[in-house]
Amino acid sequence: MKKFFNVTVSLLSGIVLLLILWGLYISLFLYSFQSKAPKQHYFAPNDAEIVLEFDGRDVLFNFLNNTFVKGKGNEIVHLLKKVSKEEGKQKDFGINWLQPITYFKTTYKSQEVQGIIVQIINPISWSDNSLQFFNKNSFSTHTDNSGIIVQSEHLSQKELKSFTYSLYQKEITFGKKVADNHIIHFKSNVKMGKSNLDIAINDTSIVSTGQIILNKDYTTDYIQFKLTPSDFHITTDIVTKEINDTLQNLIGTNLTLGGVSMNYRGVLVDNINNKMAIIPDADFVLTFKDATTIDQFVETIPNAAFNIEKDKVIIGKRIFYIKQLTANSIYFGKTANAELHPNHVHFGVLIKGSLASLVAIDGSKLVQALIKMSSPYKLASELSNEVKSCVIEMNSVDSITYSLKSTIRFKGEDASLSILKVLLTASIE
Repeated sequence: MKKFFNVTVSLLSGIVLLLILWGLYISLFLYSFQSKAPKQHYFAPNDAEIVLEFDGRDVLFNFLNNTFVKGKGNEIVHLLKKVSKEEGKQKDFGINWLQPITYFKTTYKSQEVQGIIVQIINPISWSDNSLQFFNKNSFSTHTDNSGIIVQSEHLSQKELKSFTYSLYQKEITFGKKVADNHIIHFKSNVKMGKSNLDIAINDTSIVSTGQIILNKDYTTDYIQFKLTPSDFHITTDIVTKEINDTLQNLIGTNLTLGGVSMNYRGVLVDNINNKMAIIPDADFVLTFKDATTIDQFVETIPNAAFNIEKDKVIIGKRIFYIKQLTANSIYFGKTANAELHPNHVHFGVLIKGSLASLVAIDGSKLVQALIKMSSPYKLASELSNEVKSCVIEMNSVDSITYSLKSTIRFKGEDASLSILKVLLTASIE
């Protein structure tokens, strides 16, 4: 009897979920024929550092269409049921999720402020629950169906209220801001530079296009050689402090880099002199900011030792081939005769290949198990399982301006379903 009861409850919950999704599908379908655009009273500041405009109507419509008309979403419905069962009752924020959402970050009275602007359908729920978006010091309000919430670590409620009212405009029609199938428009004006990007979901791919203008020329010299792309490949001569620090930690050197071309296959977790060491399985063409010899480079790498001929470097259990290419450029890698190509222009950025290499870990089983238990690894692993390939290109227009185009292709038949599957699976595990 108990088993019959559980099966019945499960079946009823599934039917309710399907009815809700069907209702959402029908609502969205009817919405697409509405001519009246909503009114908006709050807008992100013109001088905001970051503005992210999310308009998922087309993508949501395609998702529901694929789920109920084409029958591709059975696995997603199952995951939605599992998530709703594990997370229990959720707060109702009163937001109209069929309308665009804007996130922004700016400064007010020399203090950082972040905010969210939405259309609301339930003012009471918005007033009761919207402050839960941010953990600390927030202020929210609404006018008609236009809602806003702002947050700052250091501003008072009175100051946040004053800032919110400064964004108020009497009444402006809020139409669709991004092109069909474009889910996000992103623009930023931060210390590093300005960017203006559009992100679209097209069939099995996510495509980004836009322009990036840096505040200074980050290239120190041309990359004089680059590798033939394989595995997970990166070539760039734009080296910020963050990129330089990441590369230094991966390789183990403390020398300042001006560019890199890399084919990456994963890492080995090894025990060297009773200490855990992370050794990359990769090939590098390293362009240093200053003239650097092989001896100078190897001296900076912990646990590295030359073989007798000095054409190989041994780190733990791994052998790396090494070769001086120019006064400030060195090849260092696992491949004996890697294909190299000369380069004589500012390159920009090229990232391409399979994401599987990013989650490939060899060596200590205990360390592997600990790493694989972490939430970031689970999300990255699930994403790598769903993604077929990615290509990100930043091509130099001039010394500080770059055009950007990226394409992430998914293995499934619909990119929106693949993304949702990744997020839901990661939230359950």
